[in-house]
Amino acid sequence: MKLILSLLILSSALANHFDLLCEKSLRYQNGQTVSDKIELFKGNENNYAIGKKQGTGYFLDITNKSNELTFSSSEKMLPKDLKEYEGKIYILFADRIQVRDSINYNLLHEFATLKSPIANKYQAAWEIEILDGKIYVAHGSEHLVILNRATGKVIDKKKFDVQKKPSHSSILSGIEVYQNKIYMMFDNITYDFGDKTRAFEGMVLADQKTLKTQKIIWLNQKREALHEPSLERDGDVLYSQNLHIIFNYRIDKIEKLRSLNPNRRLYNFNRRALIGKPMVENKTITGCFREYYSDNEKPKVIYSSFSY
Repeated sequence: MKLILSLLILSSALANHFDLLCEKSLRYQNGQTVSDKIELFKGNENNYAIGKKQGTGYFLDITNKSNELTFSSSEKMLPKDLKEYEGKIYILFADRIQVRDSINYNLLHEFATLKSPIANKYQAAWEIEILDGKIYVAHGSEHLVILNRATGKVIDKKKFDVQKKPSHSSILSGIEVYQNKIYMMFDNITYDFGDKTRAFEGMVLADQKTLKTQKIIWLNQKREALHEPSLERDGDVLYSQNLHIIFNYRIDKIEKLRSLNPNRRLYNFNRRALIGKPMVENKTITGCFREYYSDNEKPKVIYSSFSY
């Protein structure tokens, strides 16, 4: 009974803690309501939240069973992704990765994700996946970059031939490595006003060892669009977030697709709108949600879960 009571108290404390984090995302600027993104990440033992710090920089909040710690940085740009792996926290920025100890959060080392500095915003890194001794980086218009996890050195790099016209360009913004395959999500960054064609939007499958392209799946651009899509796995499903919408793709059906049609499109979460990146586990989406409200009500952002 004492154990159950302790677990209930702990669960309530964590919920209250995240409630306060979600409330941080709502602020007023020039008389208007602004919702800043709160990015949530689930690790092996810890849960993490990254958000905008009022003024400059960001906060990284780390919450686990025994303690809560928040530390801030003067970085003007928010981290792009975070992964916990074998006792370390890997924090991805646009052009580098910070590695911190997951127990005391001390900075262990930091390394660049490219051999040369990025020249424009489209080259920025978006997402990482860590497997064994490698870090797979979705690196925008540079496409795929693979780093040695121990040294941070670039050990492989590949741009994928996905365009129908040489003048077109796309960014790689979402990545997942699973069962010897690399799943990658692309967003277009060019549009030809002459023939009204867009660059590639969709998914690319590549062999994990050889990096050879196994399948290119275009999105039906006449029906919908992607927006800087992420990519994460939950069991046998890949989910890709596009702003406040989540697309779900069953892994066993992806290779049979002729166009990138999701199995589900989630956007109404019990009459709430998703803000920022949620944690997804066992078909449950947990994160910060903005409640719908009428003109005479104040907006509200809450920490909540939605099962699909």
